[in-house]
Amino acid sequence: MGLDKNNHDLLGLNPGEQTGDSFMAPREILSMHQKTSLSAFKIWACLITDVNIKDCGEADQMISLNKIWQTLDTRISFNRLETFIIELQSTIIKCSEYLPQVQQFKKKSFQLLGPSEITVDKRNNVVSLKYRFVKELLDILKDTKTKERFLIELKIFTSLKGRGGEQAKNLILLCTPYVSVGQTNFIEINELKKFMNLEKYYLDENGETIFKSFNRDALIAAKKLINENPYVGFEIDAILHKRQGRKVTHVQFVISSKHALKQTSHTLTNSDNSPLDPDELNSMLINFWLDVTKGEAPRYPNAVLSNVLRNFRMVESYISEIITDLTIKYGAGDQLTYQIFSIATAINQLWVDGALDKSNSKIYNYAYKIYTNPSTEKIKALCDKFLISHEIMTKENKNNKAEREKIIASKQKKAKIVLKALKKYDKEFKANALASISDVQIKAFENEFKSLAKGKRFGAWPKKAIESLQEAELTMPLSSTLTSRTLELYLTWISDKCVEEKLINAKSVVEFLDLNESMKRHIAYLECSSTMSMSELEASLHSLLD
Repeated sequence: MGLDKNNHDLLGLNPGEQTGDSFMAPREILSMHQKTSLSAFKIWACLITDVNIKDCGEADQMISLNKIWQTLDTRISFNRLETFIIELQSTIIKCSEYLPQVQQFKKKSFQLLGPSEITVDKRNNVVSLKYRFVKELLDILKDTKTKERFLIELKIFTSLKGRGGEQAKNLILLCTPYVSVGQTNFIEINELKKFMNLEKYYLDENGETIFKSFNRDALIAAKKLINENPYVGFEIDAILHKRQGRKVTHVQFVISSKHALKQTSHTLTNSDNSPLDPDELNSMLINFWLDVTKGEAPRYPNAVLSNVLRNFRMVESYISEIITDLTIKYGAGDQLTYQIFSIATAINQLWVDGALDKSNSKIYNYAYKIYTNPSTEKIKALCDKFLISHEIMTKENKNNKAEREKIIASKQKKAKIVLKALKKYDKEFKANALASISDVQIKAFENEFKSLAKGKRFGAWPKKAIESLQEAELTMPLSSTLTSRTLELYLTWISDKCVEEKLINAKSVVEFLDLNESMKRHIAYLECSSTMSMSELEASLHSLLD
C-alpha cells in the first residue's frame, strides 16, 4: 500500500524534498558503516545533517543537544554519549573498498568522526557537544562523481526502535539504491548476515545458518517495520528464495515506491525533449551497468522495464508494443532487460550530448524510432561513452585512454557553461533580494552591516572599506558607494538576510534548472543531481576544473 493523505502529512514536507532534517551521502559510506549500533548511527546522521545545514566544513562545530535528544528520543548520560562518540571515532572508512578498480590505486583510511569535546556539569549532565569531521569524509560527502547519492531522512531512523529497528535500518541501507528497479540482486545468505551484523546468530551446532529462524526473526520482522513506517519511501513486497536442493542459499527483496512520494518528485521536468525524471533514469542506468560489470545478469520485471520507457514520455500503447516485440525476439529473461536498458542508455546519452535540442524535438519520437529499428554499432558506441563518462569499467573500455581524456575535456567545458549560468543566476538573485526590501528595511540592514564590519565580523578589509567612506557617502545607499570587492560581500550578506527574514526563497538547484532548461542535460552529463545544495553543485563543478 502507498501512503494515504494522513501519512503523507506526517512527513511535514513535499516528498522527495531535501530539508534540514536530511542529508546526502554516497551509498558506499552508508553500506560500510551499517554495523554501527542504531543509536550511534542516529547521532552520526544528526551530526552530518547539522554540518550540512551550516555548510562550514572542517572547523569545530557546536550542536544543540536538543537535536540529539530528539533524534534518540531520550536524554542520555555523559558515559553513554561518550561510548557512542568513541564508536563512531573508531569506525574506519577504507577508500580502497569503493574506489574504481584500476591497475594502481591508493589505499586510504579515515575515521567516521573526528575529534570531539563533551562538556558536563557537576551532576554528570551533558551540557554541550563540540565535534569535527575529517576533511577526507567531507570531501567524499560533497563529491558526486561516480557515486550514487542516498537521501536519509532523520525521521526514518528516529522512528526505528530496538533489535528489530537495527535490522530494519540495515535493510533500508541495502534496498534503497534499488527502489527504482523494483528489486535487489539475489544475495547469498551469509553475505546478507554479514551486512546485517548477524554472522554469529541463527547458527546450528555445526555453524550452519538456520534460515527458518533468520528469515522469521530478522528478515520478516524488519520487513514489517519498514512497511509500517510512514517515513520510508518504499515497501518490501516480497522476499524471494533461491535454493540448492532443499537449502535456501540466496534471497532477493522485491520493492516498490510509495506512490504518494513517487508522484510528487520535484525532479520531474516538463520539457518534451528531455527525460521525465533525469535523476531517476540516470540512477537506474548506473545500477544496471554496475551489476553487468560484476558479471551479473539483471532480470527486471515488466513493470520496471515499462518505467524506463515511461521516462522517455512514451504512451502506454508504445510501451506495450516495444516490450511485446522485444519479448518475442529475446524472450522474457535477462536478454530482454539488457536490450531495454542498453537502448535506454543510448537514448539518454544522445540527450546528454544535445542531439535532441532541435526545435520541436520530442524525446518519445527518438526513443520509439530507435527501439523499433536499433543500430547495434551506434548503441554500443553510445553505451561505451556512458560507461566511460561514469567511470564504469568493462574489458572493452578499460584501456580507452583517448576516449576518457576526451570526456574529461568535455566535462570541463560543460562545467564552465554551468558555472557561467550560475553566476548570472546569482546576480539576478541578489537583484531580486534588493528589490524585495522596503526603504526602511534596507536602512536597518545597512546600519547592521556597517556595525558588523566595524567590529571585524567580515575581516580587516571590509572594516577598512566602511571606515574610509566620506561623510557625504554615509547618507547614500551602500550599493552605490562600496568598492566592487566589498560590494560583493555586502550583496551576499543582504541576500542571506532576506532569506533569513523569509522575504525571498533561498537559492536552489531546482529553481536554477527551472529558469535554465538547457542546463538540465549538462547537469545530468556532469553526474550532478537536482537534489544537491547550491554549494555542493558549485564545489562539484570547481573540482572538475581543478
